[in-house]
Amino acid sequence: MEATMSQERNNVWQVFLFVVISLVLWPIHFVGCVLVSYQLFRMAGGIKEIGLWTQYGGIEWSWTNFAWPGGVLTWAGGERLGLFAILFMALGSGVASLTVSSLISRLLFGLQSDLGIWKWRIWLPLVLWLGWVPVPVRMTLTYWHTVAY
Repeated sequence: MEATMSQERNNVWQVFLFVVISLVLWPIHFVGCVLVSYQLFRMAGGIKEIGLWTQYGGIEWSWTNFAWPGGVLTWAGGERLGLFAILFMALGSGVASLTVSSLISRLLFGLQSDLGIWKWRIWLPLVLWLGWVPVPVRMTLTYWHTVAY
């Protein structure tokens, strides 16, 4: 009886920690996506500072990572589908935060982590984040809040 109550208490704390970590990591990941996109756009030559002025655009290709499916929407539909692209990025940030918080909370409570077959929960996010491809500039996130407006 005592062991069951202790186990239930641990489960409650594990769920609480999972929720807190997820809610903290979600906006961090979202803002991180925007900042990384901005820096990649700058490195491709899409942002130039000339004295006190900043010039946006002037490039046709830039870099984005495999995890940015919204680029296909913005490229195909332009402004009409841009809101859905941002929604996809928010959902992707949510999934990333849930995955990481699941692993962290399991590690903190000493539970065996179920990483899936071939540990895909570790290598798939890394490939999606660290796999970069050149795309038309209209497929990048930064294009739509700098050049297009």
